[in-house]
Amino acid sequence: MSYPNSPIPTFSTTSYPNSPIPTSSTTPYPIASSSAEVSFIETSVIEDIIESSDSDRTIEQERQSNIPVVTQKSKTKKCAPIRQHLEELMDSVCICKICRNKWGANTLLSTITRHFEKKHHHTFKELRQTTLNFTRPAPYSTVDKRCVESLDHDLLQWIVTSQQPFSVTEEVSFTKLISNLDPRYKIPCHQTVSANIQNEFDLARINIKDVFKANRSKFALTLDVWTAYTQQPFLGITIHWVDTEWVMKTLLLDLILLHESHTGEYLGEKVLELVEDLAIKERLIGFTADNASNNQTCQRYLRRFTSPNFMYIRYAAHVLNLAVKEGQKNYVSQIKKARRFCNKIKYSPLLLEDMKRIAAILECSFLHPELDVKTRWNSTYLMLEQLVEIGNITNGLVQSNPKLKDDYLEISDWAIIKVSNIMQNNQVK
Repeated sequence: MSYPNSPIPTFSTTSYPNSPIPTSSTTPYPIASSSAEVSFIETSVIEDIIESSDSDRTIEQERQSNIPVVTQKSKTKKCAPIRQHLEELMDSVCICKICRNKWGANTLLSTITRHFEKKHHHTFKELRQTTLNFTRPAPYSTVDKRCVESLDHDLLQWIVTSQQPFSVTEEVSFTKLISNLDPRYKIPCHQTVSANIQNEFDLARINIKDVFKANRSKFALTLDVWTAYTQQPFLGITIHWVDTEWVMKTLLLDLILLHESHTGEYLGEKVLELVEDLAIKERLIGFTADNASNNQTCQRYLRRFTSPNFMYIRYAAHVLNLAVKEGQKNYVSQIKKARRFCNKIKYSPLLLEDMKRIAAILECSFLHPELDVKTRWNSTYLMLEQLVEIGNITNGLVQSNPKLKDDYLEISDWAIIKVSNIMQNNQVK
């Protein structure tokens, strides 16, 4: 709305097509007819001007909201330790608290640092030492590559020879120990350890190929299938040969994870893959294994690719062990009774504590009872031998625990078991 002949301009908004922001135009107010009217008009006009000015400023801010604002960074870092010796004034001006030297807002921190280094060396030295106390030693650089490789190699040797899990490198106590011994050494993670061990194995495989190539001797293998505690079956392959100095050599070639049924043909395929990779297939004379029937099938399979004279030799020790087990059938009752008694006291903490007290009274050494395992050669002999050795202790144990008498050996049973000379002659070394 406009008023003619008004000396005071007023603001009104109008819109233009395709324009998101309104523009302003001026129109005059009419002359007031009375003082009261003038007062009212002047007051309302002033309020309109203020509101219109605020609106214009808001519009101008919206126009410039998409324009990136560049602000000048402070040249002196807020976290710099040197700031504790500076006094800040208006306009970011800094003054040295020691000598009252003044720097402008655009002065670099390095300039101020050089001032303290030259003019206030003692203070600068204290600041530098404080900074170094919280600085972690820098890790080995690429210049120290040989040192890092040597440390990695020693770590892998320790893990393999002591049969440590790869995750040992991530245990807190182990990392703390290594950090105290050498703060600069960065311990590899278990994935890196696994990859490095595989690389070491591949490198050793290449080196052994060169050894076999330089030696023209014949080779014999030893095969055995065993199951790990994780219930994963492995085929262990060991090679034997005589070097140029007529020294007998033995080397574990590989432990192959088996994914199929342990048929003789499947085992033969795994052996053939390995000997072909080592280029020694034509120089094999045979392998030694236990009496399992699949080994005969394995021999027939390998003969097709090696030599018609390829031999399968049974373990002599395994044959002797079978003979000993056959002889033990004459003493089944005594062995079973001894096994039950050893099993009962071996896994009873209370009975073991009683045995320790009896051993202390008799002033003799306390030994844990052994228990035989079918797949462990000599384990039955070792169980009976241990039982004879702790006989004085077990006699006292049975007297104090009458419930054990039913599983304890009679005098006639002891007479049979104590024929140690015969047992020792049957012992398989």
